[in-house]
Amino acid sequence: RLSLKPLPIDSVGCYVPGGGARYPTTLLMTVTPAKVAGVKRVVVATPPPVDDATLAAAYIAGVDELYLVGGAQAVAAMAYGTQSIKPVLKIVGPGGGYVAAAKLLVSRDVAIDFPAGPTELLVVADEDADARRVAVELLSQAEHSPDTMVGLSRLMKPSRGRRLRLRGGRPPSRHGGETGSQPWPPPPRKPLK
Repeated sequence: RLSLKPLPIDSVGCYVPGGGARYPTTLLMTVTPAKVAGVKRVVVATPPPVDDATLAAAYIAGVDELYLVGGAQAVAAMAYGTQSIKPVLKIVGPGGGYVAAAKLLVSRDVAIDFPAGPTELLVVADEDADARRVAVELLSQAEHSPDTMVGLSRLMKPSRGRRLRLRGGRPPSRHGGETGSQPWPPPPRKPLK
């Protein structure tokens, strides 16, 4: 008789970004599946300084170890270990370009979830779309990082009461960081070939 029995791995390292903003929800979204699966040792690495919401999320989720280290060096520390951080068997979580590159490099030696890159989102909206919800979705994704790209494709004719516009560049981040405050580059003047 042949069967498949899923077993939890011994350790997981969860990377929680924090350079331009804080993401306690990322901590919950990476730690909770590991805890539910029965992973014995769940490690979180996040750049300093850590905010109260992230600490509260770590406590609620049952994080075993939390290290204040960010970027590619956090990925390397979780993959290979340091004097104070024991290595893990798998690394999960999003990050910027350096974190994605580091995860790809260490993936020869330790499992990773996937090499996530910058956020790219296209919302396709028809005449029944709620303009406020579309705007909230675009803005909530656009604030991830300066290299995030979001777009809107409308399947309708413009009408006075349903126009969505961002004036004066991107809005300030609700997280209080600089992300989101950079103006968007102007569109190209010539058609791309």
